[in-house]
Amino acid sequence: MRRFKRFVSDVVDTVMAGVMMVLLLGGSAVAAVVMIVLGVIGAAASAVVWAAAELWRGVTGHLPGVLLALAVWALLWEVLQ
Repeated sequence: MRRFKRFVSDVVDTVMAGVMMVLLLGGSAVAAVVMIVLGVIGAAASAVVWAAAELWRGVTGHLPGVLLALAVWALLWEVLQ
């Protein structure tokens, strides 16, 4: 549930940033839509990777290196966009 709330928060933040870009900065609506779509994809990828990592840890008791690397990549994706 915490991960879902984080996903919703990320999506809302991305949409608000896109709207502010158009309204306040006079940016292109197309650029705002692209930014929103990429933000939603990044938030979804992050949520899926973290959920898979938590599921794997619940089953095996440890995190595999591949899922950990994907989780770090998803986190970097969110930070760098």
